[in-house]
Amino acid sequence: MRGPHWSVAVEAEGRVLLVRFVRMGIGPAVVNGFVRTPAAVRTVPGKDLPPIRYYLVIRRNRPADNRLDMLRTLLTRFVV
Repeated sequence: MRGPHWSVAVEAEGRVLLVRFVRMGIGPAVVNGFVRTPAAVRTVPGKDLPPIRYYLVIRRNRPADNRLDMLRTLLTRFVV
C-alpha cells in the first residue's frame, strides 16, 4: 500500500508540547482522547486503532482503604 511520503520536522515528547506544535501549524499529532485541546485545533477520532486500556494497580493484600474503592468505582463508571 502506498501513501504519502512523510518527513519528520520535529520530534517531541509530552502531550502539551505536541498539541502546541499542532496549534503552531508544524504538523499533526496523535494523542489520547483525554488530552485537552484548544478550540484552535481540530480533533478527529482515529478509526481502526486499538482500544486504550487503563488499569488500577494496587497491592494484593492491601489494607482496606475507601479512597481506592472510590477510585475503582469512578474508573469503571467513566473510563471504559
